[in-house]
Amino acid sequence: MISELSLLNTSLLIIGDFNLHFDNVNDSTVSKSQNILDSYSLYQHVKTKSHKRGHILDLVISEQNSQLINTLEVTTDLLSDHYPIVCDINLESASSVEKEIMSRKLKDIDVEQFASSIKEAVKCIDSDDPLALLHRY
Repeated sequence: MISELSLLNTSLLIIGDFNLHFDNVNDSTVSKSQNILDSYSLYQHVKTKSHKRGHILDLVISEQNSQLINTLEVTTDLLSDHYPIVCDINLESASSVEKEIMSRKLKDIDVEQFASSIKEAVKCIDSDDPLALLHRY
């Protein structure tokens, strides 16, 4: 998945509970995970425990040279077994595109007149051949 995401021409930010003791460098799964991050030039920002039992389980990952994460703080407020991680993320807002939308008030349509107009329009169809009808339009 990271290999596919790394091909996109956009900033990459991965945040979540990974359920790995990321501070335990002797854990082979952690070591493999860190190698994957290193191979894609990704940086894990959380450096202090994020769980009440004293491990780093919650990660914030971005590209190494990215300016995406301005500040990051793990607070010890115990709302759950995971500590809140507060960070400032440097995002550019997407430019809005103004689009004109035209609509009709369906309640104002005269249904009988509409049906009559459709009947008149299809009277000129003089073929049962679908291909001939396709070429007509």
